[in-house]
Amino acid sequence: MKVLIPVDGSENSKLALDEVARRAWNEGSSFKIIHVVHPPIQVTDMMGVGAELAKDTLQKLVEKGRIILDEAETILKSKIGEFPVTTQLIETPTFQSPQEVIVSTAESDGTDLIVMASRGFSLWKRITVGSVSLAVIQHAPCSVEIVREKENK
Repeated sequence: MKVLIPVDGSENSKLALDEVARRAWNEGSSFKIIHVVHPPIQVTDMMGVGAELAKDTLQKLVEKGRIILDEAETILKSKIGEFPVTTQLIETPTFQSPQEVIVSTAESDGTDLIVMASRGFSLWKRITVGSVSLAVIQHAPCSVEIVREKENK
């Protein structure tokens, strides 16, 4: 089974890693952890003076993304043993959203299952802000499992 695990460095994405790690997987299973870098503005050569600031921002996001991926890989490898784990940092192309990148990665890799965290947005925030996990559920070429933080009651 090919499992794709998108991470953003949040505590909730660590819960998704924990969920993957607690399961018994069939021999031959493999795991790919991705982090999608989505800069607030797309960097182009036509930006003029703001280009340097935008490039610097993008570079910082990439550096942070590599740290997030390294940490996620360490967590997962320490818990699942000998299964292969790969990582990939993906910068979103112009006008492509993180959810589109996750779905296209799952399609191109022949992913069997996507395991990702829910950000836990309220209904209103999901409507106004959008939800990566909701969009992935709607468009993924495979099953999607959303790991939610347990509520303390």
